[in-house]
Amino acid sequence: NPFTEGTDPLQNSKASGPVAGVKIIDKAVVTSGGYERYFIEENTGHRYIHIFDGKTGAPVENEVASVTIIADSGIYCDSLSTSLVVVGLEESIKIWQQNKNFDFNDIKSYSLDNND
Repeated sequence: NPFTEGTDPLQNSKASGPVAGVKIIDKAVVTSGGYERYFIEENTGHRYIHIFDGKTGAPVENEVASVTIIADSGIYCDSLSTSLVVVGLEESIKIWQQNKNFDFNDIKSYSLDNND
């Protein structure tokens, strides 16, 4: 039987339920993002997420709120979903076009500044 997976709404969303859903059979589904785990610097209101860029050693700062990966392996999905959050939307699309052994949903656009 298919398993239905839903992606939670972003914190500043007015959605009361999942923002996306998919029925899955014999696949893994993993979502990574910075919309739930973050801290806000109190002087500036700037949001810092818990996912770090390996090149800079700093928290990721881009337009991506979350990435959901669907593929055969949970380990593959987990590493890929976090990696695609780091590289951003444009590069995520390029990686998918070159490696069509996964499907993904990239939810973008949340402000890194809490006062927006």
